[in-house]
Amino acid sequence: MDLADAKLYCEYISSYICKEEGHEPLLLDFRDIKASWARYDQNLITMSHGWCQYRKQVVFAVMIHEVCHFLHYRDYQLAKTNGGNFPYIGHGLRFKEYERKWLKHFGMRPIYSKAYWHTLTDLNGNVLYDKRYDARSV
Repeated sequence: MDLADAKLYCEYISSYICKEEGHEPLLLDFRDIKASWARYDQNLITMSHGWCQYRKQVVFAVMIHEVCHFLHYRDYQLAKTNGGNFPYIGHGLRFKEYERKWLKHFGMRPIYSKAYWHTLTDLNGNVLYDKRYDARSV
């Protein structure tokens, strides 16, 4: 997948999920990131050029992962403002609920290893990505 297509996919995923969840639109930036695939800060997601070599579903999954951080953090802020008390754990249960929901919506299922998914399958169990083999084109 080329960078232009990846940007279009990411913009679509981000705007669709934000609209459905009632979250304000997020800003997207694309650049080389050495240490990770993506990162987020306030209302900005920065995606690495490197993951464009993966199949479309993996690009979707990485964007979904980042958008879910914003949804989870928004819930935390609302609870805190309203006197609620749940801890913010970046990849905790609430985060994974969002991530599973949206991955399923787009036809994917994660298999987790602690915080991150190490394997991504379609809803029929066919492997789309397996970190153990770094299968860019399974």
